[in-house]
Amino acid sequence: MEHLLIKDNSDLIKKLTYDLVKINSITNTKGEVEVALYIYNFLASLDYFKQNKDNLILQELNDSLGRKNVIAIIVGNKQNYLSKNNAILLLSHFDTVDIEDYQNLKDFAFDIDKLTLKIKEIYNNNEDNNKENEELIKDINDGRYLFGRGVLDMKSGVAVNLAILKELAENLNNFNGIVIALFVSDEETNSLGMLKAIDFLYDFKIKKNINYLACIDTDYIVKQRKNDEIIVNSYYGSIGKILVGFYIKGVETHVGESYKGLNPILLLSKVIQNLEMNKNVINKRIKDMVPPTFIYAKDLKENYSVKTPSDAFAFLNILIFDNNVSKIIHNIKKILKKSLKTYVNKYQLQILDYQEFISLLKLKLKDNYNKIYNKIKQKLYNEFQSLKIDERLYSLYLVKNLNEYLDFRPRIIIFLSPPFYPAVFNKNKKLLKTLKSILNYFNKKYSYRHNLKQFFPYISDLSFLAKIDNIDYIKNNLVGFNEIYFLDFDKINSISMDVFDIGTLGNDAHKSTERLDSFYTFSILPNIILNFINKIFNQ
Repeated sequence: MEHLLIKDNSDLIKKLTYDLVKINSITNTKGEVEVALYIYNFLASLDYFKQNKDNLILQELNDSLGRKNVIAIIVGNKQNYLSKNNAILLLSHFDTVDIEDYQNLKDFAFDIDKLTLKIKEIYNNNEDNNKENEELIKDINDGRYLFGRGVLDMKSGVAVNLAILKELAENLNNFNGIVIALFVSDEETNSLGMLKAIDFLYDFKIKKNINYLACIDTDYIVKQRKNDEIIVNSYYGSIGKILVGFYIKGVETHVGESYKGLNPILLLSKVIQNLEMNKNVINKRIKDMVPPTFIYAKDLKENYSVKTPSDAFAFLNILIFDNNVSKIIHNIKKILKKSLKTYVNKYQLQILDYQEFISLLKLKLKDNYNKIYNKIKQKLYNEFQSLKIDERLYSLYLVKNLNEYLDFRPRIIIFLSPPFYPAVFNKNKKLLKTLKSILNYFNKKYSYRHNLKQFFPYISDLSFLAKIDNIDYIKNNLVGFNEIYFLDFDKINSISMDVFDIGTLGNDAHKSTERLDSFYTFSILPNIILNFINKIFNQ
C-alpha cells in the first residue's frame, strides 16, 4: 500500500498545544468560550475559510455560560459537492477537568514548560518517589514528555485536528471528499456539546444528502510499555454506560420490634452484595472488561430516631458493550429474585423495573395519574432548576414520591438514571483492514507498536454516533427523559457511523502527572490520520 506522508507540521501542532493549554477551559466555566473563540479565530485566518465563510460555524449551546462548539467543513476539489457527498468527521473536545489534584502546583497547571520543570524537580529529588514511580521518572527524563492540565486530554488532540484541517485546506486537490471537524465543549460532564453537534450533523445530512463514512476522534490513548517497545492502542468502537438506580422500600418498625419490619438497609446490602463486580449482569463481555460497581448508596432517613428507615437507594455504574439494555435489567432482576427469594416469599417483596411499576400505578390511580405525576414532576423540576438536586436525585425522588401513591408493600424499583451513553461498534470490515495496513506501515517506520482494539475503554462523545436498538425500553425506563435529560434517538440513529479513536499518546489523564508523548502526537499521529482519510475517500 502506498502511503502519502505529509510535510512535518510538528512545530505548528506544538505551538497550538501550548496556546490551547494556556487557556483555562475547565468544564462548566467561561474558559470554554475563550478556547472556542481561539479555535474559531485560528481557522478563520486560513485562506480557505476566508473564501468559504459559511463553512466555519460557531454553534451556540444556548446555556447560561454562552458556551459554543466550533464546526469546520472542508470540501475537496475532486468531490462533486451536490452528488456523491461522502464525509468523514474529525472529533475533539476542548474542555478539561479541574486542577484540584495539582495542590500547591495549581499556579503552574496551564503552563507546560514551568509545570514540566516543577514535576521534574519534585520527582527527581525524592528517593521514595523514584521507587514508586519508575515509569513516571523514566518519562520525566526522556525529554519528549510535556506536562499540563489538558495537554493529553485533549488540547493536543484539538491541535492535531487543527493542523490536519490546515493541511487539507491548502491541498484541496489531494482528496475527494468532505471533512467536517467538530470541536465540542462539555465532554467532561454531560456531553452537551456533542449532543448539540448531533443537531447540526442531522440537519446537514438532510440538507446536503451527506453520507457519513466514519468519525475519527483524537481523544487520548494510554501509553503502555512492553520490554523496549511503546505500545499504542487505537480503537474501532467505544464502550457505553448506563446508570442503574435502585429505589428500595422496606417496612418500618420500632427497633424494639425489629422482627415486624423489613429493613431497607438489609435489602440494600443484599443488592450490593449480589451485583457489585458481577459480570453476569452484562450481556456482551470482552477480555479487559470492567465489571459493574456501585457509586452511590445510602438510606433516605433524614434524622436519627428509634425507628428503622423507610427506604434506601443505590446507583450502579455499568459499562456496556452492546445496547440491549432490557436484557441487562432482566439479568439484574433475575439475580435479585434468586438472591432475595426469602424476602420475596416472606414479605411479598416486589422486584420491578420502572415501566412495570408505572403500569401498576396507572392501574390504581386511573384518571388521577397524570395530575399526580405532573404535580410531583413540577416540584422536582423546580428544585432541579435551582440546582438543589441533580439529574440522579431528580430520578430517584420522582420514583420515591410516586411510590407513595401505590401502597405500603416492600419493593425494589429498578430504573435508569441519566446519563445514558450508548455503546458504539463498527461494522465496516474494509475500513478496519485499511487502518490496520496503515498502522503496520508506521510500525515498521518508528519504534512504536500499534494495536487495534474494539472498544475505546473510556466514556466518550463517540457514543452518540451509535446505532441504538431497544429505544422504547430505554425511553420507558430512563427516569427524567424528555423532562431534564434529552436524547434525540431518531437523529442519532439517522447519522450513526463507524467510529475510530486514533488519539494523542501519554499517561495519567485527570492526574497531576498528566503528560503527553510529544514526538508521537506531534509527528506521527497526524500522518496516520491524514493517510487514513485519504484511503477512506479513495476506496
